[in-house]
Amino acid sequence: MICSALNSSSVDATHLLGGSKLRLDYNRRSRELAARNFEQAALANHADAQRNLGLMYMNGLGVTQD
Repeated sequence: MICSALNSSSVDATHLLGGSKLRLDYNRRSRELAARNFEQAALANHADAQRNLGLMYMNGLGVTQD
């Protein structure tokens, strides 16, 4: 899945990278990096990244809770 995302779109790859950071190494630094990846993809109108970033803000994961 990651290989096909890398081949199809850097936005998809950025979104997947954010998700993998949350799943593989769930510490503060990883959550901050995941939020940045989701934000980059969200700014490119990636709907899943927008949802994931919203959830991170709602729960205060890697960002200041909003």
